[in-house]
Amino acid sequence: MPDDAGRPVAVVTGAARGLGLATADRLIEAGYAACVLDIHERRIGELAGREEREPDRFMAVLASVTDPDAIAGVVERVTERWGRIDVLVNNAGLNRRGGILDHTLDDWNAVLAVNLTGAFICSAAVAPVMREGIEAGRQPGGVIVNIGSTAAAAQGSGSVAYATTKGGLHVFTKVLAHELGPHGIRVNAIAPGTTLTEWVERNLGDTLDASAASVPLRRLGQPEDVANAIAFLASDEARHITGQVLSVSGGGWMP
Repeated sequence: MPDDAGRPVAVVTGAARGLGLATADRLIEAGYAACVLDIHERRIGELAGREEREPDRFMAVLASVTDPDAIAGVVERVTERWGRIDVLVNNAGLNRRGGILDHTLDDWNAVLAVNLTGAFICSAAVAPVMREGIEAGRQPGGVIVNIGSTAAAAQGSGSVAYATTKGGLHVFTKVLAHELGPHGIRVNAIAPGTTLTEWVERNLGDTLDASAASVPLRRLGQPEDVANAIAFLASDEARHITGQVLSVSGGGWMP
């Protein structure tokens, strides 16, 4: 969405590494400034040097998407530095594997808090800033991209809380698209299949070959595959796309 009014700005949650950081890097490549936020203090600390070197286009903030006051503080810092927010990527996620017979209520609530409530908190904090920026003529529009999952198709077992929250996030996407469209804000979701992040390789390493063999393209996704799709949805080329869930899964899920 780069335009002549200034460098556009993206906020990416859960972005100190993996898919989130790949997304921030891809948006920076496309001309954005990017704020990455995460709860991992060490990883955010490792990015502090990059912020010092690139203050005009990179910011790293320690914050939890489950804390409304912290997210309000992030929005304030971003707008004080760059004056606008064009794109929000709700990438922060938590997966505690387990089904209804072994999940605890604490497991359920923890996953719900990050995956669904966190997306609500961040969207509720950023959408008014986008709307005000559009009305004031500082930016041409706004974009929210939610990171869902092919797990929302409920084709397997073992992640009852995760799959349920991702299904809820897909519905949340469509509701927000209806609510925010009249204000010039588009809302879409990406549903990645198994993607080779550090977490996936550490926790699912013994199943990766079988996972790759099960999809039509016979390979697993890379973080860059998802980041490229997000960059497209954030771009002007996608200006008439809203309320959609885009599967980036090598054909593993064809909604």
